[in-house]
Amino acid sequence: QNFMVDTTYDAVGRGDTITYPQGASGRRFTVQRNYNAQGFMASVTNAATSGVVWEANTVDEFGHTASESFGNGVVPPGEYRCSQRLVFFILFKFRD
Repeated sequence: QNFMVDTTYDAVGRGDTITYPQGASGRRFTVQRNYNAQGFMASVTNAATSGVVWEANTVDEFGHTASESFGNGVVPPGEYRCSQRLVFFILFKFRD
């Protein structure tokens, strides 16, 4: 089975929209990437409703996302350690 994902790009070549395959609703889902004045991705929104899907809450002096949250309020436990130039994440599972 094949699934189609469509991507558009803005005038400077950054990812603009991503349209995912249709789900159980029978409709495809499109997200819009939004960038701040420095050109870093600041948020991802539902293209149809403008609802926030993902948002960078804080960014360090190098433009790395230091904290983030999802539209449902979940804040993933992870951190960027600038001194080691590594990203550390703790995996977590949602309860049913």
